[in-house]
Amino acid sequence: MRRDCSFLMLTILVLTTKVLSAQTGIGTRKPDESAVLDISSNSKGLLFPRMSTEERNLIRNPASGLLIYNSTQSQIEHNNGTKTSPNWIAVGGIGATGATGATGATGATGAQGEIGITGLKGEKGQDSESDSAVLSIYKDYRLKISDSTIFCDTENKAFTLYLPDASNSPGKIYIINKIDETSNELNIIPAIQLTKNSSISFLNYPKSFRIKSDGISWYIIN
Repeated sequence: MRRDCSFLMLTILVLTTKVLSAQTGIGTRKPDESAVLDISSNSKGLLFPRMSTEERNLIRNPASGLLIYNSTQSQIEHNNGTKTSPNWIAVGGIGATGATGATGATGATGAQGEIGITGLKGEKGQDSESDSAVLSIYKDYRLKISDSTIFCDTENKAFTLYLPDASNSPGKIYIINKIDETSNELNIIPAIQLTKNSSISFLNYPKSFRIKSDGISWYIIN
């Protein structure tokens, strides 16, 4: 009786060891030694447990790597998280966006594009000192050909009146007036010829006079 019991225990031990170390094959008699389960078929597939998203979320403590078929999303999913914090993602789905790579070298400068058409000319703005033939000035000013009569007020400070190049304005006449009674100087550049051998380059008293260009210099004509 004791011998029979010993033989039975030995038989159970051998069978248990074989079961623990063997691979299971479905559709094949020679399962791959690296696989716990080897399924082989050329006419049928493998169906994972099918459930909705709501049903999937009711799985208690889903193991990491657990596979299901989500019928709501029509995709196979696996738990990429942990049992306590499951993270279901689609098998073969798009992963998270990777970190931005380093900026590449600047490319060569492209060819210059064609020059665009010239825009419309804007309206000319108003300039109280330069667009009128009659001027009242109280600071440095450069006369223009379009100017004619100039009233110079040096009451607050002296300043300079610049005449155009006489060679560029032959025959041009200006009427210059120093209207204040202070001794502040009205400087005139270039100097105005009074006679062939004398000239004036400033005024420090009220005076009105006309000057004219002879194409060489400016001279007083009254």
